[in-house]
Amino acid sequence: MTLRGPYLPIGVKLIGIVSIILIASLAGMTLWTTNQYTNDVQRTVKYNTLDRADLISQKVASDLQALINAGRLIATSVDGGLMYRSSNASITNDLIKLEPDMISLWVLSQDSSGLHLVNRIDNKEKILRTQLTMPDPLQVIAQAPESFKQAFAGASVLDNLSPLFNYPVLALAFPYQQKTTTEAADIAVLLFSMDGLIHSLEAKELYVNTLVDATGKLLVSVDQKLVVQSPRLTSNPLVREAVTSSVDQEQLRYTEASGQKAIGSFRKFFGGRLIVLSSAPEDKALAQVNQIRNANFGLTAIVLWVAMMLLFFYSRTLSTPIRRLVDGTVKIQSGVYDIQFRKAPNDEIGRLSLAFTERSRGLAERERIKTAFGKFVNKEIAEKVMRDDVRLGGEMLKAAIFFSDIRSFTAISEKLTPHEVVEFLNRYMTAMVECVNRTQGVVDKYIGDAIMAVWGVPYSRGNDTENAINGALMMRRALKEFNQDRGTDSKPFIRIGMSVNTGEVVAGQIGSPERMEYTVIGDPVNLASRIEALNKPFHTDILISEFAYQEVQGIFRVVPMKKIMVKGKAEPQQVYAVLGRLDDQLCPTDISVLRQDLGLEEVNVESVNTESEEVKYEVLE
Repeated sequence: MTLRGPYLPIGVKLIGIVSIILIASLAGMTLWTTNQYTNDVQRTVKYNTLDRADLISQKVASDLQALINAGRLIATSVDGGLMYRSSNASITNDLIKLEPDMISLWVLSQDSSGLHLVNRIDNKEKILRTQLTMPDPLQVIAQAPESFKQAFAGASVLDNLSPLFNYPVLALAFPYQQKTTTEAADIAVLLFSMDGLIHSLEAKELYVNTLVDATGKLLVSVDQKLVVQSPRLTSNPLVREAVTSSVDQEQLRYTEASGQKAIGSFRKFFGGRLIVLSSAPEDKALAQVNQIRNANFGLTAIVLWVAMMLLFFYSRTLSTPIRRLVDGTVKIQSGVYDIQFRKAPNDEIGRLSLAFTERSRGLAERERIKTAFGKFVNKEIAEKVMRDDVRLGGEMLKAAIFFSDIRSFTAISEKLTPHEVVEFLNRYMTAMVECVNRTQGVVDKYIGDAIMAVWGVPYSRGNDTENAINGALMMRRALKEFNQDRGTDSKPFIRIGMSVNTGEVVAGQIGSPERMEYTVIGDPVNLASRIEALNKPFHTDILISEFAYQEVQGIFRVVPMKKIMVKGKAEPQQVYAVLGRLDDQLCPTDISVLRQDLGLEEVNVESVNTESEEVKYEVLE
């Protein structure tokens, strides 16, 4: 089984998870508190603008009423010729001095021909001090401002005449002499600078206060240049709402033409003819909120960085031993079992490391036993026995049985010392067994110089007979290499005979519970052994049975030999000499070429007595 997806160390996962939790919690808390604080600031700004508009409207209304009273008194003193009784001096100049913002006072009357200037009183000191150029009152009257007409209807009206003076000047028109309760015979027009009102509108904080009339025309503002232009401010959403609204006061959050968001309130007063506006830019109002939010985010980043550093160093105490365990597991998978963890933390991972070490020792011991066992038994059989998967009594399997034998081994061994015999056999067996292993065969047993091997036991590969014959052909080539440096008495040249038969055998443990041997038995084994012995009279090196031939037709080039009779078989058995594979370009074309290559003499197969046995001993009298 393989892992899917990219490999991520535990330390990275731990840092990632905790970072996500910290970011989510701290950022969420920061955003929530910032949002609450923002809402609170917005509410505070709204209430402040409303309070300011209300207070300013009261102050402006009070100032205007005071100006009206002072204007009436001044007009009366002029019309009545009021004099100080002690000095018979006019009190008008002293009254004017009490109103430092006053520029001039006009008394107007109205008849069918229009408006007429009845009287005029100027504050010469104010005019001189401000270097103000006074326009001709008749020209102003000729233009007949709407505010003048409203004053004749009994209303007190404030108007901006700054464009006529090129200086911030307001005109307060109010009834002076009443004709009826709703109509004035004369009106007074008090011209004054807006310094006092500007002072009332000034705000040291972020608030901007403005005074407009009912049409949205600018009357008073701290921006005197704008006041001199006397524009209508109905493009401003707050002014437009104030002009069109039916209520006297209201709070509003709006967006100005420049795109800047603002919070403002308005208050109508003076009979609805004047409107005080108080507003604050939202970005400035929320500047402190933004600073706190940015500070919180900075603090979040610092906390996150510190947490990541702590997690990094702490995760190493987890990931390092775990990585050692992973490396140890990889080594075990590759067959290395001698693993020890000298340093282990005093926690669950430490206990796991100690258990892993003990388990690796057990696996190492088990592998040594299996390796040692595999030297006496095939590795696959050894693994099966180690799993206790081999039962006493065996099972029926179809297998290919192989026998090989060294020709004249008795005569060869007589010329060698026991040590030389063992050395010679070990070298020979090593070369032959390698051929068996490379073709997925199993060495069943060594019988002196003979080798018995099987293919298809304990597991079939599906082409067991072909593998067995391939193994025999490999042994033919390996024997030629083995004989290259031989040919002396101490290293004699050898020949071998080999056979392959295929059939149903019993494979399993044979013996007793105390001493067992894994082998195969059955008639196919006996036939394979009998066929191997026929290589000597047939002058061949590889013979296969009819049963084996049926499994590999079309794969190998074979030559049929004389049929043989085998005990227990009613019918003669056909055997074949194997020349080689059909797909091998070096395969001999006939048996004569093979015998010549093997150094064997020609023989008339029909004259061979297959019933004779090799005489291996002689009874002496």
